[in-house]
Amino acid sequence: MFNCLYKTILNGEKHITSRYPTPVHKLGFLQKPSFSLKYYVSSTSSQQPFAVSYLINSLGFTPESAISASKYLHFETPEKADDVVKFLKNHGFSQTQISNLVRRRPGLLKCNPEKTLLPKMEFFSSKGIPSPELAKMFTGVPDLFRRSLEKQIIPSFDLFKSLLQSEDKTLQALQRHSGLENSIKDLYKCMGDAVFDSRPG
Repeated sequence: MFNCLYKTILNGEKHITSRYPTPVHKLGFLQKPSFSLKYYVSSTSSQQPFAVSYLINSLGFTPESAISASKYLHFETPEKADDVVKFLKNHGFSQTQISNLVRRRPGLLKCNPEKTLLPKMEFFSSKGIPSPELAKMFTGVPDLFRRSLEKQIIPSFDLFKSLLQSEDKTLQALQRHSGLENSIKDLYKCMGDAVFDSRPG
């Protein structure tokens, strides 16, 4: 199992499909909204959920994507969402990266960035990953923000480091796989198998 994990870390890019955020022009955002959607947005703009208006006006969402994302968001004032957006901008995330993050994980707008986002970023920053690379890594794999730092991220990092016998190699592997969501899932799967097999019978 350790051999599986080692190969996954070093060679995962050969068999894992890249999952970088899809270019905007391929997402259909430039298509004209359907008549029914245009009518809904224009005729009920004063009645639509605040979250829909926020996503459109603050993050550049289309009406379609804003309505879809708003299913996971319920807020009537912008303060908490603004705090998250401001935090991400202050840590090197571009407007496009923030929009991509929220599009894939809308619930991030409801979190406390100092408690939920900052510890994970500080951990990887303490390992020497610069802000631009951190932003790219978390945008590519937004579920890292939802992982437990103490129970998942740190134990996984330590295991990878012990297998590769170098913190530098571990960091290179993480950065090489940034944006490859399936890679992270495979790493966790292999790690789980390895930990399970190492338990006493």
